[in-house]
Amino acid sequence: MKNIWVNASRFPVEQSKIIPKKGIIDENALNHYRDVCIELIDSGLTTAVTLRHFTNPIWFEELGGFEKEENIDHFIKFPEIVFNHLSDIVKYRCTINEPALYISQGYFYGVFPPRKKRPKTCWNCHEKFIVYSCKSFSSFKRTKKWWICSNKASQKHYSILPFKKVACPWLVF
Repeated sequence: MKNIWVNASRFPVEQSKIIPKKGIIDENALNHYRDVCIELIDSGLTTAVTLRHFTNPIWFEELGGFEKEENIDHFIKFPEIVFNHLSDIVKYRCTINEPALYISQGYFYGVFPPRKKRPKTCWNCHEKFIVYSCKSFSSFKRTKKWWICSNKASQKHYSILPFKKVACPWLVF
């Protein structure tokens, strides 16, 4: 990889692998991601992990996914589990990859799962994504190595939300 000027690898940690059923943590899956990180480091690459990359565990969707406020706490536990297991070897962590894309395609256009075409639900889920990300940042802001990987559309939407500066004053969108 160094021969083609690549110095880092960003890859997702799949929540449905780490927590296959509500409340069940698969240590083998955590160890697999740890092994991947070690291989990357041994190859001279910097590790960057993405915690949310367009997927949800089936059990989470069955609980109502991001449509229900109480489900956010299920997602807050996931970054904590990953952080506790990989923080010594992962240099950068991304809480959400392109949140506006996932939400708009899943809840507005109905292209991504859960394949809904509900503008109001889309907006409500977008807000919950922000709350999730802010709570994750809150838990880990001391590392100063977390970020949201977004696109211009999500930055635009985030900038108009009134609670942004109150809930996440350290975030730059």
